Order: sequence, then structure tokens, then C-alpha cells
Amino acid sequence: LSGISDPSTFSFEDPAAMTTPQQMALNALLQDNYFPLTEDTLFVRAQQRYSLFTMFHAMQGDEWMNAQGWGTKTNECEWEGVTCTMM
Repeated sequence: LSGISDPSTFSFEDPAAMTTPQQMALNALLQDNYFPLTEDTLFVRAQQRYSLFTMFHAMQGDEWMNAQGWGTKTNECEWEGVTCTMM
């Protein structure tokens, strides 16, 4: 994740110690029942979800009026307001 976020904004060792948007996004990814990070998980999808969740937490997404799908197991390309394009 250091290629996406400044390493001082998150911690793998003590995830409860930080409350930055980056840490909250990482915590969401690390929850196995939320988005299992397995060998089959595409690295691009993990980066994509992390980036979107960082934005969500930085912009008080919990207070958005239109946040359907955000914070669920739904594919991030189906979250309200997100459009994905295959590269």
C-alpha cells in the first residue's frame, strides 16, 4: 500500500492505533468476511477498493445521502457513483 498511501498513515502491526481514512480503509480490507484477501483476489481490485474506501472515509461517506453499496460485499464497480472501465 505504500505505493498508494504514505506509510505513516496506516499500520499493519497495530490497526486499532490509528483512525486515519487510510487505516479505516485498510481495516475494512482486512476483515475476512468483508473482502477476503486470498491468492485468487486480484491485486488491482484490492487497490481499487482501498483507494475508494480511503476517499469514502476522508469525505465522511457515512453521512452521504447516496451511498448505496458502499461498505458492503458488493463489487465496488456497483457502488453508488462508481464507474469502472476495463483496461
